[in-house]
Amino acid sequence: MVKEKDEKPKKACEKCGGAGFIFTEKGIEPCECHANYLLRCRIAAAGIPSRYKNKTIESFKGSDRKRRELRNFAKDYVKTFKPRMEQEEKKGLLYIGVPGCGKTHLAVGILKSIIEKGYAGYFCNVVDFFARLRDSYGGDTSYDEMDMIDKVSKADLLVLDDLGAENPTEWASDRLYTLINRRYESNLPVIVTTNKMDMEQLQQHIGKRIVSRLCEMCHYVDSFPNEDWRMKDFEKEYHAKQKK
Repeated sequence: MVKEKDEKPKKACEKCGGAGFIFTEKGIEPCECHANYLLRCRIAAAGIPSRYKNKTIESFKGSDRKRRELRNFAKDYVKTFKPRMEQEEKKGLLYIGVPGCGKTHLAVGILKSIIEKGYAGYFCNVVDFFARLRDSYGGDTSYDEMDMIDKVSKADLLVLDDLGAENPTEWASDRLYTLINRRYESNLPVIVTTNKMDMEQLQQHIGKRIVSRLCEMCHYVDSFPNEDWRMKDFEKEYHAKQKK
């Protein structure tokens, strides 16, 4: 029999003793620990993959002009964010660049910052999204297709990651259109990342009606460095071994 490890009990908040509220001259108010708990819950519900949970705008490193401008633009986006601005305003971002250039890192950094401001956000990898939709057809999941689409389409901010990596089938196109069109009609912002290097390539893959809506919804950002950061350390290690 395996002996269970003794877990240290979590310390109660010194301010409220774990009640979640405090008494003040103005009456009963939520404690800071309760606000932090709600923030952790919102971030956990956002579907951010484990690899990206610690990514922030500030951790998008690099002192070159391109990366500084991308960081500053992301910070400005967070400062001025409102999920339903005037309809003529472009509220979303379309991040275009080569694989590994930091698009998802920066998109997640923005998403987390928006969640910290009290909004609801959601991260959705397109390929994974379609895989989960297909799983729902077997009847073995706790959700169905419309549950998934509703959840993704209603968030204050949606990150739609790796658009264009999915198989370009009529089935996928119809569901992608439903998702994008719902956010378009509700005037809700989306941050899209894609490895398709221009709008013509993207249109060939997902269709004109979807691209047309994204063009109206999003600012076009293609100023990412043309290098794969995932490969940099690998290449250094590889070349160092080759020299031995």
